[in-house]
Amino acid sequence: MKKINILLIILFGLLTTNCGYHPILLKKDLNFNISDIQSNGDRKINKKITKNLKKFKNNLKTNRNLKIVINTKKNTNVITKDERGNDSRFLLKINVRLQIFDKETLLKEENFNKEFAYNSLQSKLDLSRYKKQIEETLINKIIEEISVFIYSIE
Repeated sequence: MKKINILLIILFGLLTTNCGYHPILLKKDLNFNISDIQSNGDRKINKKITKNLKKFKNNLKTNRNLKIVINTKKNTNVITKDERGNDSRFLLKINVRLQIFDKETLLKEENFNKEFAYNSLQSKLDLSRYKKQIEETLINKIIEEISVFIYSIE
């Protein structure tokens, strides 16, 4: 039994060290600098995304300057109503279109979409807070996806 455990540990060690795995978010040397960020659409979403992208600015080790254009849209739709005609279920959609330009040439383009359905609450104040919390969560998920996308630029 002890030999099997030792063999499994050695086998696991060999497989994980020789598979070529390396986390892309730990890549320190980027071969680009973001020189300009333009945004259109929802101001709150744009502000959060722009704040996150600032970590890619001021890379003095490269002469390759990229321009990023962000178009955002947020929609809240009523899905269902109760028997009195009051809104009872909503759908929040956040769409982000990200374009990356090298000089004036479109290098990459990607759409990031998140949505969440939620029920109405008795208190309008609680509903407003809940909606903001959902919105923050969706924006943060999109920001994570954008970061991975940016790190994949060659």
